[in-house]
Amino acid sequence: MERAGCNRDGGREGGRRLGFLHQGALGDFVLFVPILDALYGQRGVECFDLWTRPGYRALLEGKPYAVQIHGLEAPFWDALYRDDAWEEVPIPEDLLRPEAFFWVGQPGARPWVQRLGERLPIPVHWVQSFPAKEDGKGPVTRFVADQLGSLGWPVDPDPPQVVPLGSARETVERWLVARGLGPGGYGLVHVGSGGRAKVWPLARWQRLLRYMDETLPVPLVFLTGPADDAYVPFVDHMARRFGGHRVSGWDLDQVAALLSLAGFFVGCDSGVSHLAAAVGTCSLVIFGPTDPRVWAPRGPNVHVFQDHWTPEEVLNWDLRDPGAAIHTVSDVCHRFFQCMVGAFH
Repeated sequence: MERAGCNRDGGREGGRRLGFLHQGALGDFVLFVPILDALYGQRGVECFDLWTRPGYRALLEGKPYAVQIHGLEAPFWDALYRDDAWEEVPIPEDLLRPEAFFWVGQPGARPWVQRLGERLPIPVHWVQSFPAKEDGKGPVTRFVADQLGSLGWPVDPDPPQVVPLGSARETVERWLVARGLGPGGYGLVHVGSGGRAKVWPLARWQRLLRYMDETLPVPLVFLTGPADDAYVPFVDHMARRFGGHRVSGWDLDQVAALLSLAGFFVGCDSGVSHLAAAVGTCSLVIFGPTDPRVWAPRGPNVHVFQDHWTPEEVLNWDLRDPGAAIHTVSDVCHRFFQCMVGAFH
């Protein structure tokens, strides 16, 4: 993604330019986006070079600053990990443009950050991507911002904001119309997560879905991703039971658009839940082993419910009766259900 002001000659005239390496999961990156927003709005950084996953470019469309996305395929990055090559491999031109470079990762990356700092003629900093247990219970974005402040780049970030691509919205709207749905006229459900331990037991999902159907019978769209194969039989059964649709394999820009057009969203601690919050959809996010004080999605329409379960419970569900699970969900989040009902009246 190359825009005016982020060209190969160094960006806008007089503008500041920073480089970041961030290879974290989707939720980590969504929580990182406010850092870029604040650096632009509060520190005058007009151009960013990002070494990150290519799919994340969709999350930065519509931003007022300029961005270039880079991969880690260049020989330089492979050589950086090799004792016999890192000192001699040529430096890519892209790494010489920013006025400073920040490697956002966990402590295991520090040796490579040190090597990078010895090779580049600009300041190179390591920023821990999320707090360890001994670092306290503050939100991830605040944790990263505090580190930047200690490095001379103080910022006060707002909650994440993502604006889906117009072309993606058009594609999703056509998909909805073909199924008799419209913007705001459905709820989106994602039962999975990148880690199975974070997935609410499927039996409890059964009970919640039944309660939702009884409280406000609206069409549901179920989302599944690459990490959700184990839950697909359950999701397909629930989609048939409640007259819903399942989508899978969509690009990130289309997922963002689908979330933004939904009347509400329900999910576990996952990257999709962070994206739902970032596009502004009224969301219920169910937490278990992870700490919502650190990892909860940020936004005015986010409602968090924390529950407790064992890993052995996750995949158990009753094929015969979707309401058979003994678990109180009518009180999961009263404010969320008020929000959900309000979206359809």
